[in-house]
Amino acid sequence: MVRIPGFVLLMFFMAFWSCQSKEIKENDLLEIESVYFMIEDSLTLDYLHYQNAGLKYVENELFVASLFFSSGDLSFHIQTANPTLEINYRDNSSIDFSYLFQKGDSVLIKVKDKMPWFEVLNRKTKAHEINFESLRNKALYQSRYSGYQDFYLIWNMSQGNPTVDFSADLNATKSKALEKLSLEKAWLDSLLQLESIPEKAADYFMNKTEFERNKLALFDPKKDSLYLTDLSNVILEISDYSNLYQMEFADLVLDRLDGFSDEKVDVEDLFKGEFGKLLLFKYLERQIFRLSFEESEQLIARYRNEVKSSWFSILVDNTHSTKSLMRDIQLEDEFGNIFEFEDLLALKEGKYLYIDFWAAWCIPCIRSFPASLALNEKFNDLEVLYLSIDENQNLWKDAVQKYGVNIPNQSFLITNKESSAFLNGIKLQSIPRYLIFDKEGDFIHPNAPRPDSKEELKKIIQD
Repeated sequence: MVRIPGFVLLMFFMAFWSCQSKEIKENDLLEIESVYFMIEDSLTLDYLHYQNAGLKYVENELFVASLFFSSGDLSFHIQTANPTLEINYRDNSSIDFSYLFQKGDSVLIKVKDKMPWFEVLNRKTKAHEINFESLRNKALYQSRYSGYQDFYLIWNMSQGNPTVDFSADLNATKSKALEKLSLEKAWLDSLLQLESIPEKAADYFMNKTEFERNKLALFDPKKDSLYLTDLSNVILEISDYSNLYQMEFADLVLDRLDGFSDEKVDVEDLFKGEFGKLLLFKYLERQIFRLSFEESEQLIARYRNEVKSSWFSILVDNTHSTKSLMRDIQLEDEFGNIFEFEDLLALKEGKYLYIDFWAAWCIPCIRSFPASLALNEKFNDLEVLYLSIDENQNLWKDAVQKYGVNIPNQSFLITNKESSAFLNGIKLQSIPRYLIFDKEGDFIHPNAPRPDSKEELKKIIQD
């Protein structure tokens, strides 16, 4: 395999950028500002692809985007509206490194000793400016991983295995991680004094170090889980929300919140400061997915003045776009008759329709059948439609007979699961999943209560 000399890559990036700039100027469009990446050679690409390596970055201020190395693509670019672009590299060996680039950078991606290595070609960089965390792990940890990564690995193992006492290992790795974070801070200070890293990059990694220190404090080996009071203290100390590691921490906080009922936790106490604004947006984004469209609109309106207008528009648009999805589901009954879901809605006008998505291999789905069958008896103006996502038609036919859901005109097999815009739009990624359509055939609930939640359903199914 012939490697491409660095000066050739630089010439390529310069030519590519010149062509792009000329085209933009000729079309009188705004200049697209990006960071450009090129993989050193096909062997490097094959290795990254084999490792399932990918990059994460913040897109449009709020959302984390992922990009995976696919076979054949030796170059790509990532747009950024900010002067800098934060990139996080991860692969299936648990390598986890952060990088900070400037807008307009041309970056060569290499692999050294089975570790990622990034080089900026269009400008001169300081020794530790780009690959700081890789160099840090070698100098301070003598390992491919940081101390806090080791701690979180053991913590996750302890959560999944309550019969084993991990407290000694957790205490030891946590103490070691905190000690190394102190060393990292001192090392960064010395690198800055030696001018081996620019101030902007040093500030970024210093902030990340301090953040990791505060985050570690939440994971107490004496406790069996995170506590919301501890979370509150850390959240108030975060003065920003723009970094990738902070945005992923927001998801950790909200996952923890999901374990509490509204009666036990006043979530608004957590939504303070700049980071709290991000938490509030992400919280609302999760909640509206779980509520009826009417409840979603009421919830969004309640917090209209608490989130940025652009974020508020995203929430409204998400609700409206889901509500107005084209119902392009194709169905087949036991006798081979083909139906369009839209036609079925019209045929059953005058009744609420409770949609039960299931499959023959889904045990929780099957266990819920007695409760969903009972709904037909409990509510005179409701009908349950059983829509299977099975790929094997014979398994589906056997299951509907075995479990008593072979009800004429109520049990169907979905035949366009992959191509349906509706199913993709509602993000049908897990089952059982329930929807509700009203008597006029309007979509009113994208994630309805389970069939055994009769009181909750009663509140929704009313004239």
